[in-house]
Amino acid sequence: MKDVREFLPQSGAMVLLDEIGFHDDKRFVAVTTIRESSMFYRPASDPLMGGLAGVPSWVGLEYMAQAVAAWAGLR
Repeated sequence: MKDVREFLPQSGAMVLLDEIGFHDDKRFVAVTTIRESSMFYRPASDPLMGGLAGVPSWVGLEYMAQAVAAWAGLR
């Protein structure tokens, strides 16, 4: 597994991905684990979370953007 930080312009807490799980010429898999310490994690008591703890769905766009940036860095 490769450290994703080598391939991203983000640094510190703004790196949301944990690692590059797999890549070849046509496929790329980025890995992250949602934890209570994750930057955008919200508890179930947050009124915007609808009673569910975790990361809001809109953060998925940043996960995808970072995966694309890491893929481009590898290429």
